[in-house]
Amino acid sequence: MSEDEPLHHSSRGREPRAAALLRLRVIAAVFAGLCATVCVLWAAGLLRDLAPRGTQDLGLAASIGLGLSLAILTISLLGRPRGEAIVTQGLAFEALAACCIAVAEQQVGTLSIGISAVGVWIAACALLRARPLHTAIAAFSAAATQPIVMALYIGFANRRWPGDELVYVAVLSTFVIAALVVLVAWVRADRNAVIADARRIGGYRLLELLGKGGMGEVWRAEHESLIRPAALKLIRPEVAASSSRQELESMNLRFQREVQATATLTSPHTVAVFDYGRSSDGTPYYVMELLNGLDAESLVVNYGPQPAERVVHVLRHVCESLAEAHHRNLIHRDIKPANIYLCTIGMETDFGKVLDFGLVRDLKVEHRLTIQGTTPGTPAYVAPEILLDQIDHRSDLYALGCVAYWMLTGQLVYEASTRIEMLAAHSQQQPIAPSKRVELPIPAALDDLVLALLAKNPNDRPQTARELSQRLSEISFATPWTQDRAEAWWRVHLPEVLAHGRVGLERGSP
Repeated sequence: MSEDEPLHHSSRGREPRAAALLRLRVIAAVFAGLCATVCVLWAAGLLRDLAPRGTQDLGLAASIGLGLSLAILTISLLGRPRGEAIVTQGLAFEALAACCIAVAEQQVGTLSIGISAVGVWIAACALLRARPLHTAIAAFSAAATQPIVMALYIGFANRRWPGDELVYVAVLSTFVIAALVVLVAWVRADRNAVIADARRIGGYRLLELLGKGGMGEVWRAEHESLIRPAALKLIRPEVAASSSRQELESMNLRFQREVQATATLTSPHTVAVFDYGRSSDGTPYYVMELLNGLDAESLVVNYGPQPAERVVHVLRHVCESLAEAHHRNLIHRDIKPANIYLCTIGMETDFGKVLDFGLVRDLKVEHRLTIQGTTPGTPAYVAPEILLDQIDHRSDLYALGCVAYWMLTGQLVYEASTRIEMLAAHSQQQPIAPSKRVELPIPAALDDLVLALLAKNPNDRPQTARELSQRLSEISFATPWTQDRAEAWWRVHLPEVLAHGRVGLERGSP
């Protein structure tokens, strides 16, 4: 990652399932709001002028539409459907809601002035981004509701076929819109296939962009022969294209340092490197294990401050990774929640992994790759001595104290509006004990240990990762964090991730 990170590094982008779920919720919520408005106006008797052909069917259609929307919202909020199920539900909702809209159009008479509300609805549902075939089925089914509903009113309500040409223009435009939506879906799918096919590096096929940092980007990839999922990291093409030759050489050297440092580490709590090489255009890349879970930042953002016993469990895993790195004279320099990943490994859950050694520094090597006048790392987790360029392994422990603080409280150690203010706070202000900023119980021993990690003077902190792990192990809890508790948490909150991990269908994060 580059030195121009935000104060608190954000999550690495929504996974596809979460993005699809959000789009479905937005569409359902907007439709529910419209239907609810019509229902209120209908109940108040204010729709007579709007619906000259009668308000009874209009109110009924709005009520059914409201019920459908609320059902979709309830299922999406409580059921946690998988990716394919989300799209299927959305497409079914599209077709059923179109029936309600078509009924409303017959009552309001918008077709007579050439306006197709069903067409607008079909265009809005294109946000679901389904496969072309599924999009076609849903879009044309929705479009067909207009002539079908019109025919039903003619057959059962003694209405005549409309004589206004604009009605037929509006109906035809609905099918044109449906065709355009399908065309867009087909072009998007074809483009993604072409991009995926074109992005082949070494023996790997790039499948999906997982996230971007200041310098690199990470893709979900698959080995062409082994069919093994992996995460492939490379320098972002736009960054390489806009950099000078000297900057590019520096980035390549830093990238090489990162992969070499990571590859030397064998701790199971450090992300494993599988391969390293250069693409046909000379771009360096390396391949690492694809993890199945979520990072510590997303954990707290989505589920709030964590129990102290779970935080200790995670911290001890990080200590295992850092102990080996420090033994090899490697300083991570960017320990933060986004770089600590909780995943499922085999039958074990809540297995901590340290990621992203992009800012690693080898204390045995004099050459430094930090840009002149910048401070490495993320300001919210930077030790005071880094400003004086006097870092050692205890700087990583300070950052880990900031991580502990975040996981325990859901808050940063210090609040600041700018990078400079944040760095100044770490150098000058004294932290408030975590237990005073959250209602969850925190043992006094853990409270004191976190404050010790945040000491301004490195000599006042625990001196090694092993010492820190030992002190963490000595903290007692009435209800320790066990594998049974961890698995129960995953089953409740992330059942699909747990299920995928158990069957080997891994989902990754950079």
